[in-house]
Amino acid sequence: MKNLLVLLLVFLGVQSIFTQDAERSYHRFFYNNRVGLLDQNLTLIIEPRYAELSYPREGYLSALLPDGKTWQLLDSRGQVVFQVQGERLDPPSDGLCRLIRDYGSMFDDKVVFLDLNGQDVFQREFDRSTTEFSQGVAGTAKPFFPEHHVLMNRSGELIKMNALFHIQPFSEGLAVGVKYGNSVGFLNPAGQWAIEPVWDEAEDFHLGLAQVKQDTFTYFIDTRGEVVIRFHPKLIRDRLPGERWFMNSQRVSGDGYVYAIGSTDRVAPQPWNSRTLYLHRDGSRGFLSPFSAIGGAFEEGVASFQGSVNGELILGFWDTSGQIVQYLPEGFIFTNEIYDTFGGYPSVYKHGWVSIMEKDYSTGTRDGWAFLNRAGEIIYVRDIMEQFSQ
Repeated sequence: MKNLLVLLLVFLGVQSIFTQDAERSYHRFFYNNRVGLLDQNLTLIIEPRYAELSYPREGYLSALLPDGKTWQLLDSRGQVVFQVQGERLDPPSDGLCRLIRDYGSMFDDKVVFLDLNGQDVFQREFDRSTTEFSQGVAGTAKPFFPEHHVLMNRSGELIKMNALFHIQPFSEGLAVGVKYGNSVGFLNPAGQWAIEPVWDEAEDFHLGLAQVKQDTFTYFIDTRGEVVIRFHPKLIRDRLPGERWFMNSQRVSGDGYVYAIGSTDRVAPQPWNSRTLYLHRDGSRGFLSPFSAIGGAFEEGVASFQGSVNGELILGFWDTSGQIVQYLPEGFIFTNEIYDTFGGYPSVYKHGWVSIMEKDYSTGTRDGWAFLNRAGEIIYVRDIMEQFSQ
């Protein structure tokens, strides 16, 4: 009966909504300690039967069975395309799935690339550090030189370039490259420096900006390498006594903000000893939290926060002026506290719904997983599953 319902969903157009913007279009969730997938309207797409589940990419998902070693590639209907064993199977990127083979030690593990039939494309193994394919290339270590990294094309040929200490996966056409000595820049798919390696640290590009660091400064640069946002802890006004500031955003949010945390605690910032400063993507100031609080990323006009007002811990959402527009219902927590290897479960609004969880889920089944909308309505996953099983 359940399989028939899944096929009916596909017939009605579920397959057509698997887009490149997968993270924004779908909600992953826990039920009975297993992971499943809902669409943007909270319609069940993939039943919760997996230990891990990726977001859809190029029309496919990676799923880990409860045995902890068997991976399945699923199509948009939730049907198994192929099955393989290993430490990790990534969903396809440029049509190829990266599989890390588990040989019992991370020093022995190797990477192979599978096509959509589950066949080994290159018929050879690569170093574990080999990245996924994107823009027609992947970063990989030279044979017998695990610290000499270059780019490889879709034919398995190494691109002629100066070897680097590390290469990260491509994002928005550029990849972070680390030279020997740890200076960092950004590569194009030809293995050339698109942005010179003059930084100490760098994150991937997202929505046209990337975070980089140099000395005590944090910057966000555009794809030309031009500085858009300059952040220096000593130059921030409205400081708390004895506080230290650090940039908490690693990338610009969908609503175009980055944010920093200022705390009087040098070890562990808490909602009662911290402030949050938001900056627009052009570097102009947004707002400083009006009370002690740790805020999150803005999506759909609001951001989550955990704060302290008159000694009382509160959780909710504020708008772009810092005004509280919604409190989290009593007894619930944000799902940010739960993470997996495919990117965590952040409590941000997506198509009008945000994932939350009952604070008391001591049974370990996570049956308290629910979704909240701006009107304050709560839909439990267990109720969705009950309707699906009828």
